[in-house]
Amino acid sequence: MNFYLCLVTALVILLSPDGLLFPELLLAQETAKTASGAPAEAAASGGTGDFWMFLLMPLALVVFMMLVMRPQKDQKQREQMLNELKKNDRVVTVGGIIAKVAIVSPETKSVKLVLDEKSGSCMTVTMSSIARVLTGDEKGDLNEESK
Repeated sequence: MNFYLCLVTALVILLSPDGLLFPELLLAQETAKTASGAPAEAAASGGTGDFWMFLLMPLALVVFMMLVMRPQKDQKQREQMLNELKKNDRVVTVGGIIAKVAIVSPETKSVKLVLDEKSGSCMTVTMSSIARVLTGDEKGDLNEESK
C-alpha cells in the first residue's frame, strides 16, 4: 500500500505544471524571468496550474480511498472464512501444509489439524496461520496427486 501511495504522490508532483505544489519554485521562476528582462505580466500568468491542481487532488483522493477500502474488504472475507471453519475441512496453512481440521477452538483461536490419518499425526496451529480452505475441486486434485 505504501508503494501505491508514493506512486500517487509522485504523479501529483510530476504532473503539476509550474511546480505549484512548491511555491518557492514558482517564485524562483518569476524572479528569473523578471531579471532577464521579461515583463512581469508574463511571469504572473499561470492559470492552467489551478486547473491541474483541482483535477489531480480529487483523483489522488479517490485512488487513496480505493487503496484503503480494498484491504478492509479482504480482511472481512478472511475473518468470515475463519469463522466458518469446521471439522473435516481441508485447509492449507501459510507454511504450505495441507491437512484436515480435527478441532476448532474459537476461545484460544487455535485449530488442531490431522496431517496423516493413518499414522494419526496431528499439530495445533493458530487460526491466523490458516491461509485458505480447500474447495471440492481442489480436494479431488490433491487426492489424485497423493496416490
